Amino acid sequence: MIGIKSPDRSAREEIEKEVEDIQKNAIYQQIDNVIKILKLEGVEILTINDAIKKYSWIGKYIKKPLSGYFIRVRGVQKAPISTCFLIETPNIKQHLTNVIVLEKNAKVTFRTLCAANRANLSSVHTDYTKLILKENAEIRIEHLHRWGTRDFVSMALNVEMGKNSRLEYVYRSLESPKKLYSVTKGICEENATAKILASVVTENSIIKINDEFWLIGDKSSAVIKFRVAGREKGYAKTVSKIVAEGGNTKGHLDCQGLMISENSELDMIPELISRNKTATLTHEASIGRITEGVLTYLKARGLTESSAIDLIVAGFLATNV
Repeated sequence: MIGIKSPDRSAREEIEKEVEDIQKNAIYQQIDNVIKILKLEGVEILTINDAIKKYSWIGKYIKKPLSGYFIRVRGVQKAPISTCFLIETPNIKQHLTNVIVLEKNAKVTFRTLCAANRANLSSVHTDYTKLILKENAEIRIEHLHRWGTRDFVSMALNVEMGKNSRLEYVYRSLESPKKLYSVTKGICEENATAKILASVVTENSIIKINDEFWLIGDKSSAVIKFRVAGREKGYAKTVSKIVAEGGNTKGHLDCQGLMISENSELDMIPELISRNKTATLTHEASIGRITEGVLTYLKARGLTESSAIDLIVAGFLATNV
């Protein structure tokens, strides 16, 4: 598999362990376009095409899928649910459509890996996921991407959050593809809470991310965080948006960029819209650089300049939701 750029051995080993664990325990695994499904108590899992045949209501959200899964969670799942999408063959196209449903009071951690197993495969990976959280449902999603420099990736997440539901979504792009387009949209009903974090490095790549949440229920809230590091010949544009319609809603945008190379470009746009006088919306946005003082300090302690930069970038990206 493609290697991870990290100067810290323990951090690198921890990520590799996470990747291996997701692959080992995936209840849905798709390598190229070959699918393997495992059963898990308390979880219904089907291919998306079988699910459409079984449940006519899915057609409300999904039209003519090629591949992907349907996962329904009931109750509290103590162990994480893992899914895995891998590409191993040059010029393969994965077009995925997924539906995840958490029934009332369900609670789960969901881990998913999307990756190219080799460099320079020139693959295409598209992913549309519909996430439905019913009343009091809670989910934490840990989404890991690792691609080659010639891959094209497009993903979309559409979220419906019921009353008192909770979402934590953590997306990390460890090695960015040639082009990456990502759109996340969500609707929060009464007292629903969404926390979103996207951490990416752009290097010889184009990355465009658009996250948007609508607070339509009273006392609903959303926090969107972006951490983007711009390396050699990288371009990234992020647009984060929160719209407040419900009473006493709260929203916060936190957009931070780090310029590593003069050949990179970062464009970070926060947008807040309030349609209710009781709503509170805030944002902070900044694009900075690595100072010579910090580099000198780390090099004086035995790090090369390259390793020092990698360490700074790793620390910059390592934020919490």
